[in-house]
Formats: sequence, C-alpha cells, structure tokens
Amino acid sequence: MWVLFSGALLCAESFDKPIQKKIVDLGLSPGDVRPQNEHVKLTCLYYAKFMVKELNDPATQGAVFITVTPTHTGQFPACTKKRLMGEKQFMDPGAGYGWSGYFDGVKDNLVFLDGDDGYNGGMPFAVFDADSQKKLFEDSIQLVTRDGFSFTRRADGQLVVKYLRVLVGECSVPKNGMMCWNQFKEKIEMKSAPMPVCKDYPPPDSGTANSVIAYPVEVTFYPKPRIRPVGNPVKCWPED
Repeated sequence: MWVLFSGALLCAESFDKPIQKKIVDLGLSPGDVRPQNEHVKLTCLYYAKFMVKELNDPATQGAVFITVTPTHTGQFPACTKKRLMGEKQFMDPGAGYGWSGYFDGVKDNLVFLDGDDGYNGGMPFAVFDADSQKKLFEDSIQLVTRDGFSFTRRADGQLVVKYLRVLVGECSVPKNGMMCWNQFKEKIEMKSAPMPVCKDYPPPDSGTANSVIAYPVEVTFYPKPRIRPVGNPVKCWPED
C-alpha cells in the first residue's frame, strides 16, 4: 500500500515478521475451571536482534509476563519458561512499570503491547524500547481497527506510525454543542476541524454522557513522542 506523506509517495509497512516462532504447551492451567480445559502456553518470537517471550495463562487476564532477550547472529535462545541470561521483563508492576496486557508486534526496535482489556471503544497500547525496556509512549487505538497500525518512514529514516486515535472528552457534544467541541479542538490541535455527528447515545442518557472521538493521527517517537492529527474526526460516541 502506498500513502502520501510530506508530498512524497511512501510505502506503508506493517509489523515486522519474526524470523521464527515457537509455542510451548505447558499443560492445563491450574486456575482454569472452565469446561474448555485450556492450557498455559509460552510463545517465543525471534527477531534479528532480540527474542520476545510471552507466557499466557487462560485463567489470568493479561499475559503472566512478557520479556525481551538479546540474540546473536545465528543463535536463537531456548524457548523456555526459565529466565535466561540478559532476559528482561517489560511488564513488572512491582518495579513500577504498571502495564498489564499482551504482546502485539515489533517494528524495528520498538515493541508494541496491548492493554488487557478495551474501554470507551478503544484499546490501550504502549510502545517500549527493546534495548532499555523503557515505555516510550502509550495511547488508545479504535477497537474496530484493532490491527490498524501502519508505518511509513521519512526521508531521514524516522519511523512514523499511523492509526485511529481514541480520545475521551470532558463534556457532551450533543448536549453542549460548539462549547464542547471547542474543548476537543484545543486538545487535538485542529482549530478548523468540523464538529462530528455523535451517534449511539441511548436513553435515558441521550446526549448527556461525555463524548468520545476517533481521529487519524501519526506519531513519531524520537527525540520525544509527538502526536500529529492528519485528518478530521471520523466518529463520535458516548463514553462507557
């Protein structure tokens, strides 16, 4: 797919494909009492410079852990639950990271993780640096475009990610009209954006709940994350 960016046609990319993928079945979940008798599974995805390892237990919301391990050319670490030399954890609430969710994908040196559940029509996600395990950025993508990330590169090599961003307001567009929409425009830095039609406001809260919008953005991560709107809001609906 080709997209227009900064006056030039660039090829839109998706997540990097792993060189290799392994799934290890660790047996029935000790906490899973559902009739499906689902198993605990360890997934290892090997990329050029690192391995991402995710342990999932069906009795637990969110992955038990997600880690990254550096790799060496031609040498893939073992896919084992045991912690390996150099292996570091992305999600460790005890260490103050506080992110709970699932692995989504890799692009270059960036690791994308989902939240463990969506809300307000969006799915939270976070972007981590594979080397430092630092969280660079977090936001929410519209649920209907769950796999809606696309990537392009600027002439200087800077990676750009595009998606439909979900933003929750502090007022109701149907109830407060332009007064509310002006607050949105200030947040999204789009002074001329037309007010969208807000739908799906069911009784008895018709028009009173805070509004949520989705609009296309592009994000760059270096030297610091920057969100730039690239189109008008495409939808508006009530907060959960």
